[in-house]
Amino acid sequence: MRGVAAVILVTLSATGCGRIAYESHVRPPGDGGGGDAGTGTDAAIPNHDGGPGPDAGVPLDDAGSGMDAMIPLDDAGSATDAAPPADAGSTTDATPPADAGSALDATPPADAGSALSPFVATIAAYPETDDLDAACRGEIGAASRVADWTELTAYYASGGDMAALLADGWPVNGAQALVLNDGAGIWSGTRHYFVERHDHVTPGYFLVHDNIDTNLLDLGSWYGFSMKVLCTR
Repeated sequence: MRGVAAVILVTLSATGCGRIAYESHVRPPGDGGGGDAGTGTDAAIPNHDGGPGPDAGVPLDDAGSGMDAMIPLDDAGSATDAAPPADAGSTTDATPPADAGSALDATPPADAGSALSPFVATIAAYPETDDLDAACRGEIGAASRVADWTELTAYYASGGDMAALLADGWPVNGAQALVLNDGAGIWSGTRHYFVERHDHVTPGYFLVHDNIDTNLLDLGSWYGFSMKVLCTR
């Protein structure tokens, strides 16, 4: 049996299997497990001066944090700073100023082109015995004179603006103005012609010599009074 065992050992040594088994259990000196070579844990975590995991994920303070990267510094302008200032023009600022013209401004004034008749009464009242042509020239103009009743009736017959005629000579019921009638100032004796507005209802005491539009205006006569004078323009 000893001879057989020896043969087996020699045979194994010759094939190298014994050496393989031996080398798999023996580590050369200084190969691998030395303490200065680092452990498995040391190999997974870098040395301290290399920065731990948290330092590597978060930048240094002077490089700006994640929050710093999202929000600019105060002097770089915030979202509020980015909004246009109040004086850059608001909806109210866009509204044109009152003096730029409104609908009211566009309306022509009352005296801008209202209808005018060829006749106008004086402001002052004059005695019927005065120089009435001179009164007209003094208030209305050098070419003006006393109006004639026949001119009034022709104005009405031609479709003249009666509202304008009333406004320029007899603005209210009962208003009066001295006139001529067919070139004459006197009807009889000292009774001078004048026109009075009656709005189709003539007082019973009034002597009507003629009328326009069914007593809208009535031609009468009287004496010893002062009255406005109806003049031509």
